[in-house]
Amino acid sequence: CRLLSFRRIAKLANVNQNSISSLERGEGSSLATLIRVVRALGLSDWLDTLAPDLGPGPMALLREQQAREATQVKRVRSRQVSARDGG
Repeated sequence: CRLLSFRRIAKLANVNQNSISSLERGEGSSLATLIRVVRALGLSDWLDTLAPDLGPGPMALLREQQAREATQVKRVRSRQVSARDGG
């Protein structure tokens, strides 16, 4: 791991040194500054850990439910036709 000065990180991230110092002290900064610093440090993958995988969205769940229901309707109709035909 290579140590970088606040000045170097600030230059790479295109932010001022006070912003870097605030982040290091845990005082926070804007989200845009945090993202710039994380990218400048080559840690963009870390950003992915902040947002958990939420799984399928509501529209995907609805489509899956509709597909299951359509399959069930086809099975019932198929059984009805079979029974009627003596199946």
